[in-house]
Amino acid sequence: MRTMRDQMKKWTEANGYQQPVKQKKKKRNNNQKHPIAPKERLTERDLRELMGINRITYERRRGSIRQK
Repeated sequence: MRTMRDQMKKWTEANGYQQPVKQKKKKRNNNQKHPIAPKERLTERDLRELMGINRITYERRRGSIRQK
């Protein structure tokens, strides 16, 4: 029995199939550095909003869900 690789070689030769050429990645020089993104400054209000401090909270009382 032939292996899968041998069968693929035979098929590519019979059908004239060529594999696509891979493009090489550009290399960086050692002197070049990655671009630095500016740091995002968040206000205290933005931080509270992200943490969810000012959101409405709910709790269960006597089986129903009520606003706290």
